[in-house]
Amino acid sequence: MLKWDKKKLKIVINMKQLIIASAIAGVCIVGLIAFYAHKKIKAVEEQRLGYYKKDALKLGGEMRLDTSIMEDKYKFPRYKRAYKILHNNYFDHDVIALDFNIKECDDNGTIIEIRYIAEMTKVSQVFYKPYNDDAGDIGHVFIAPDNMFYPSMRASGITNLCIRIRVDPNLSANDTPYDEWDDDRLYLVMPQMTFDSITKKEGQFILLDEEGNVLDRFELKKLCSVVEQGDSP
Repeated sequence: MLKWDKKKLKIVINMKQLIIASAIAGVCIVGLIAFYAHKKIKAVEEQRLGYYKKDALKLGGEMRLDTSIMEDKYKFPRYKRAYKILHNNYFDHDVIALDFNIKECDDNGTIIEIRYIAEMTKVSQVFYKPYNDDAGDIGHVFIAPDNMFYPSMRASGITNLCIRIRVDPNLSANDTPYDEWDDDRLYLVMPQMTFDSITKKEGQFILLDEEGNVLDRFELKKLCSVVEQGDSP
């Protein structure tokens, strides 16, 4: 009987050792996975920060070559701040609009372009209001989240949001624009009054995230560059 008890005790001890060894091995495996996952994430983050620094150099070159940017009291502070954000070694939630352009193309009609920088926070919708006061209201929906044109966010910090626009005469002034395909081209269709105000560079665009938080706003006339007629981007 005593001999059987010793064997039983030995089996119990061996099972405890096995469980402890298994637990230690599991912790080591989880630790290794976490280490390599962290290393992979860090490498991806460093790669993205490298992209942002390249975009910062691009903005710096634009400022040096284009004296009108340096002399523009509305645009230059935006470029300067965007350069600092893109050039630092961490991710920012700031979104800064840099340029707004209107382009007339023979094959595509009217194209507007909003150029902005964003490192982390995604611009998911755009609002428009036809006047320039600094009141807190954000006007009405111009591009809803479901209709946000690609790219709403790129791997690099600078994004060019290009939108073909046209008029639906049946829409009233405050109706929300909608998407419409014409052959292989996607258009944002809007009321005549909204179209006229934008092409006259009147009012403001407001950039928002998906939850409706205001990321940036700018006056069209102050941020607009003169673009000659030509081919679409």
